[in-house]
Amino acid sequence: MENYKSRPLITFVFFVGLFSAIYGPKVFGVLDLMVLVPFFLIVILISASHNFIKAEKYLFFLIGISSFIFFQLLAFNLFENINDPYFLLRTTRSFFSEILIFILFYSITKRGWISHKTVVDLITIVFLIGAFVVYIQAFFPQTQSIFAGLWGFDKRFLYFRAFGMSAGYDTTGYLLSWAAAFLMLYWFRFRYTSSFLAFLFVAGAVMFTSRTSMVMLIALCGLSVLLSKSYYKFFSFANIILISTGVFFVYFFIYPVIAASIFNNDGGAIIFGGVVNERFATTDILKTVTHHYVVPDTLYGNLFGLGYSPKVDPGYFITIFKGGGLLLGTFLFFYVFSLFYVYKSYKNIKHYAVSVSQRQWIEIWMAAIFLMLVVIVIGNFKNFYFFTRGFHEFFVFLIAVALGFSHKAKISIKDGAYL
Repeated sequence: MENYKSRPLITFVFFVGLFSAIYGPKVFGVLDLMVLVPFFLIVILISASHNFIKAEKYLFFLIGISSFIFFQLLAFNLFENINDPYFLLRTTRSFFSEILIFILFYSITKRGWISHKTVVDLITIVFLIGAFVVYIQAFFPQTQSIFAGLWGFDKRFLYFRAFGMSAGYDTTGYLLSWAAAFLMLYWFRFRYTSSFLAFLFVAGAVMFTSRTSMVMLIALCGLSVLLSKSYYKFFSFANIILISTGVFFVYFFIYPVIAASIFNNDGGAIIFGGVVNERFATTDILKTVTHHYVVPDTLYGNLFGLGYSPKVDPGYFITIFKGGGLLLGTFLFFYVFSLFYVYKSYKNIKHYAVSVSQRQWIEIWMAAIFLMLVVIVIGNFKNFYFFTRGFHEFFVFLIAVALGFSHKAKISIKDGAYL
């Protein structure tokens, strides 16, 4: 099994595992395909190659950080007499899914059983399917009830809007925004016409999800343009602060103005009239900030949380109420540490990647992780996306693939070969 081009089984396993990591539903509300599918795929590959599983230090980091979060939440439930198992259950799900997903994709890529381009092609196919479902729901609304039952969507169906294969409009919109930005970056690097057409198809689907997703799409595509120019210079601390500030400004100042002046009839504009109000709920920015951007009244509550989730939407404030700054810091540390862990891994080999193509692949995977990190960090200003279904599993998938290719490259270098 040395030539990955002769492995249709590996390609199929990779595709099924990736699809379940992003869009895997709960069947009958109990059978979680995000956990079950990668488990059975690992069993299949172990049966084909007994030493399939490859270990990596990052896996122990995953286990440690998830265990810390779990026991912190468990302590609140036990010692504060709080009966709120939701966060414990989602942490348990993410614990098993992240471990299985990391083992599956890291082992495949480190073994060299799949190429960089094949991975990108499979990512593209998965998100093309996600975008296609959005179009189906938008233009054939009678199909939405079928998807709602499988993916737990419990909101009102709106005119020309789609939630795709997720539980919310923003959820599917943010994921498709990432995919569109990634395809744009990929097209900038390799100039495949198919990637550009896929970008247009996926970006168009974002228009049927939510307004916030449209802003996210614009921000991420802007980042893709910058990343495509000078990757190593971009990852300086000053540039990260500058870009983050720009995205923050667009999200909190430009977007509310657009929302109030164009989409909200109460603002006096009638560009799209009642059709827009049927598609998008009106936005009261002041009310949102006043009622949702709140923190506990005590220092103890801000540091260690109160153990319960108030009726607010933004992930940052839910996290502070649940586990305080300690839990919030743990979440943020996980994502930032993961990014720089991969960066350090690639930094050690970048001088050996002699061809332009090889260097571009390093940039592609680093940029993919960074873009997903931006989605999670910005998305939590509106909803909860820390260790959330699809988002967390896909982030771990990107880490696994990047580290797998990195470590495969190091082995090749030692053997006198290259990527």
